[in-house]
Order: sequence, then C-alpha cells, then structure tokens
Amino acid sequence: MAERMEVRVPDIGDFVDVPVIEILVQPGDQVSAEQSLLTLESDKATMEVPAPTAGTVVSVEVALNGTVSEGDLVAVLEPLATASASSEAGPETASGATQTVAVAVPDIGDFTDVPVIELLVAVGDMVSAEQSLVTLESDKATMEVPAPVSGRISALKVALNDTVSEGH
Repeated sequence: MAERMEVRVPDIGDFVDVPVIEILVQPGDQVSAEQSLLTLESDKATMEVPAPTAGTVVSVEVALNGTVSEGDLVAVLEPLATASASSEAGPETASGATQTVAVAVPDIGDFTDVPVIELLVAVGDMVSAEQSLVTLESDKATMEVPAPVSGRISALKVALNDTVSEGH
C-alpha cells in the first residue's frame, strides 16, 4: 500500500495568512501530478497549490475562506503506484536529450493586449510541468501561464508590464 503524502503550501514569498478562495478537489478525487488542488489569493497575486504527484485525495485540511501560510498542511494524498513507477523511469529516458520549448500565451478568450503583472520565474530557474511562469491580468480576470513541460528557463521573452495576446 502506498504511503500517504502531505501537501503543504509552497513558497509564497513574504505573505502570511493568505485566504483560500477556491477548493478544487474533495476527498476521493483522483488527481494528476501538478493538478491544482486549491487557489490562494494574496493582495498581490492569485496562485494555485498543485498536487506533487498523481494520486487520490485522502483529505482536504483547509476550509474555503480560511487562511494559510507557507508550509501549512492543505491536503493528504495517497500516491498512485503507477505514478512512482513512471517517475523512476523518467530520468533514464530523459538523460542526455534536451530541447527548447517555446511557451505561448494560451487561449485567453477575446482579450488582447493583456498586461503581464508578475514574472514568477527567472532565466536559469528549474520548473516543473504546469508550474506557473507569468501572471496576466485582464479587466475581468487574473490568469497564470503554465509551463508545458519540466525544464530550465533559458530565456524570458516578456517583461513586467508588457502586454500580450493569445499565441504571443
């Protein structure tokens, strides 16, 4: 039987007592690695807390509108056996082969010229698949652009306060 895994609030900067504005899973749900479990909103940014691995949600340890800080327990997962087997095989298949992947702005509806309000990574940073790279803010919503694959950031093609549109 797989060992249970605690999911904790990752590094959220200097913020403490950040409100939980959305809980995206409930006990019994199957989740994939990097799937968002809940959404937090500080006075400066909205961020999602991802599942560290694929598995089944055993419990959710936070309440809607409750507050959390870095390191707080938010959920307990029971990892899937296939998830650990595939992660063990990953480094062998990926060793030596590198490629550059361009990350374009995904479908953002009818919005154009949306400002980049936050850069969440820097050149040289290691990122995991689905990790947020930049935050965009239209007049109606704040959106994060995720990494399509795990890897190292080799270049940033946008700067803070630049405006972007879908496909940029």
